[in-house]
Amino acid sequence: MNLTEHTILLTVAGSRAHGLHTDDSDVDLKGVLIPPAHFFHGFRNQVDQVDDNTQMQCFHPLLNSQERAACARTKLEGSIYEIRKFVKLASDCNPNLLEVLYCRDSEVRKITPLGEALRQNRDLCLS
Repeated sequence: MNLTEHTILLTVAGSRAHGLHTDDSDVDLKGVLIPPAHFFHGFRNQVDQVDDNTQMQCFHPLLNSQERAACARTKLEGSIYEIRKFVKLASDCNPNLLEVLYCRDSEVRKITPLGEALRQNRDLCLS
């Protein structure tokens, strides 16, 4: 599966999102993906979350120059959630997922119309 192609929303998270990073801080990403149809059927090709650092490398071109420089010194890591898992966790007010919906626009690295719809309806996830 092409992770970049199927990601509908990708944001910078962690210390960089909160302005608490230092020169030694890594780069954390969080996002939402909609996998290809065959991932929804059967049990062989399922994905509910991608958090393997090697798979995050595909997002390197989407980072700004400061983030790319930080990745050269440290690492790029993160979690990309399958949309059903993301919506379930966000509707449970999971703060780790709410930061994806409520981040500043400047922290969004990729957004599609479906990702935009998630952000426009983010208030539905608050209790």
